Amino acid sequence: MSSLDEVVAAARKICEPDEEERRSISKIADATLQRANSVIAERKIQAEAVLGGSYAKDTWLKGECDIDLFLKFPPELDREEFKQIAMDIAKEILADHPTIIRYAEHPYLEGYIDNIRINVVPCFNVKPRRWISAADRSPYHTQYVKEHLKEDLKSEVRLLKKFLKVIGVYGAEVRIKGFSGYVCEVLILKFGSFLNTLKAFSDLKRGTVISLGEVPADVRLRFQTPIVILDPIDPERNLGAAISEESLATFISSA
Repeated sequence: MSSLDEVVAAARKICEPDEEERRSISKIADATLQRANSVIAERKIQAEAVLGGSYAKDTWLKGECDIDLFLKFPPELDREEFKQIAMDIAKEILADHPTIIRYAEHPYLEGYIDNIRINVVPCFNVKPRRWISAADRSPYHTQYVKEHLKEDLKSEVRLLKKFLKVIGVYGAEVRIKGFSGYVCEVLILKFGSFLNTLKAFSDLKRGTVISLGEVPADVRLRFQTPIVILDPIDPERNLGAAISEESLATFISSA
């Protein structure tokens, strides 16, 4: 085994959650989903609760799991009514637990159960590419990754996430402008492993287009970012738009 293989093997142990953590988090996730379904049924509201994010895709880092619960509402629901009903349901789901209202395109509720962060996020139950809010894509992201990411690649995603976290460019939020968890999953699906992803980025050229499908002929006319990463569930969306030039440069030099 080479020294690089030894480093990667040691890193896997740092990234991979153990069975005790899996059981503990699964118990919280299952209970939260069950609670959500009970609240929806009691209120007789036309909505659907689904788990998403890194928990549902089994790509979370050891000791760093968040649970995302999406509340899917009919697309014809009025936007203001949507916000009010969604927040009322979210507060009832997380009743008796500490919560805080967060804001993205629309408000969502963040809470904690046994120190595990739970994000209850409302969205519209729409068909692909008929998005009403930005969160509408998220359940489709979860479904796509669960269908295409083979078991052995989940460990590769964790390695990539940890690497990006260590160099300070993991996360698409404004203060970081880096690589989201979903982008990490797309990159592993594209390149097949953590080390292959590093090799690809170590020689990455400005304007590179990364796609899991066909690349539209006009892609560089539509997207002017230093790197273009096409969303496999929505080729009209450039995942690279959230990545700053500085974050991309940091990844390239670190790779």
